[in-house]
Amino acid sequence: TKRSTILASLAATGFTNALTSNQYATSFIIGDAFKVAYDRQGIRRTVLSRSIEDYGTMLESLVPWHPTAIFMVATLGVAWADYWHWQLLSLTNLALAPALAILGIGCPSVDTGDAD
Repeated sequence: TKRSTILASLAATGFTNALTSNQYATSFIIGDAFKVAYDRQGIRRTVLSRSIEDYGTMLESLVPWHPTAIFMVATLGVAWADYWHWQLLSLTNLALAPALAILGIGCPSVDTGDAD
């Protein structure tokens, strides 16, 4: 289904980004892996792009070994364990992105252009 395709791309993006610690590689890997599935389901590729950002870029500061988190620790001088829970936008997005996918909000179809 459309919902399961979007949810699978979110999960794959988060897993791949945490595993590779590289958002650029994640974008190419997930984009190539899911573009056919999105096309087959009639979901606009803008939703795929947003999904990659939702669980790719937004997750970076929450993964302690990711270069983004390491940079924040080194630059701010604050331990990861002390700052991760203050990443309110990233933490909220981890729940909001799948909820919007399940509800079909902001997931336009290619054929109609509608949000549902």
